[in-house]
Amino acid sequence: MKALILVVVATIGSFAGKAQQTIQFTSVLSGTNAVPPSGTILTGRGEFSVAGNELWSRVRVQSCIGLSAEIRGPAESGRNGPALFGLLMGGCEAPLPPVLPYGESTYVLRTNLTESQLIY
Repeated sequence: MKALILVVVATIGSFAGKAQQTIQFTSVLSGTNAVPPSGTILTGRGEFSVAGNELWSRVRVQSCIGLSAEIRGPAESGRNGPALFGLLMGGCEAPLPPVLPYGESTYVLRTNLTESQLIY
């Protein structure tokens, strides 16, 4: 089975000076935004927060086929940035047409960022 890799690019560098403030942001995931484009019709969404040096994320993807997921650093257009974190599958909901025709996987991460990771 071919693995589908969805990439989330998170730029955290601007948060370093706001160490005590909680910053929250979201992302929209699409196979057309992958490098190279994956051609998949699956989509996803991500929720992220940074508080001090703690990063928390939850990424949901329309699929239950055992995808791999990671957060990547910044990169030039058309290139992949370096992998910063792998995300662990936290659960899978079975397909439930028409609401969840492909099912839904949830990937979670909670980690403390190092000083070098905060520069992103």
